[in-house]
Amino acid sequence: MCTRGSCWSASLTAASVLWRDKLGQISLAVTTLFWGAGATLQFIVLKWAEQVLGLDLSRAAILQAIVAVGIAVGAVYAAASVSLKRSLGVLPVGIAMEPSSPFPRSTAGRSRRKDPWRSCGVR
Repeated sequence: MCTRGSCWSASLTAASVLWRDKLGQISLAVTTLFWGAGATLQFIVLKWAEQVLGLDLSRAAILQAIVAVGIAVGAVYAAASVSLKRSLGVLPVGIAMEPSSPFPRSTAGRSRRKDPWRSCGVR
């Protein structure tokens, strides 16, 4: 078991070793970008659910949780199917996926529904 100071020191040492390694730099940079994108996506999903679907915050939070589970499953699949050495080769695929995101286009021309969950029996 490490003390507070020794754990902090060990974490800084490990981070500096990773940042000096070329594959470690890629791993840390991509991980940082995806964490940032994921945090932003949480807020986008909440606002989208409110404005487009007309959900209140509690129901929008359920949708947010479902999206989070999907992201986690996708991350596990990506980690299992793409090696670190191939990660730079698939980076353009991730960039190309951005314009195909359903959130920006799906808001155009859609009317707000009062309670889309009612038809599913959720109250």
